[in-house]
Amino acid sequence: MEGKLADRIGDVTVLELSGWLVAGKGAADFQQIIHEYISQGVQRFALGFSGVGHMDESGFAALLKAWNDVGGELVVFGAKELIKWKLEMAAQVAPASIGVFDSRDEAVNSFFPKRKGQLICMPSR
Repeated sequence: MEGKLADRIGDVTVLELSGWLVAGKGAADFQQIIHEYISQGVQRFALGFSGVGHMDESGFAALLKAWNDVGGELVVFGAKELIKWKLEMAAQVAPASIGVFDSRDEAVNSFFPKRKGQLICMPSR
């Protein structure tokens, strides 16, 4: 699992993830990536999942832990259909859940409700 800083928009950090978010090294690497940013004071994340090929239960647990560590200020965008489906199913049984969006712009805009419908992101580089 790798994470690359894609952008910072206001106080939202956009990371593009790649690899497998699975038990063992994948989940551990993900947690390390998130905690490196948290230690720098980052509190809001938009995570690009287009490069995440698979997520198992341990990966899901790591994602939920990260979501909890930042007080729910974490959303996912661009996930493959199966991962998106898993996250949406979890949202139906959880009192609070990780936001799941199709695009980067939708994900980032979710942090700025007063700007609903306005494009605040620059096109991906």
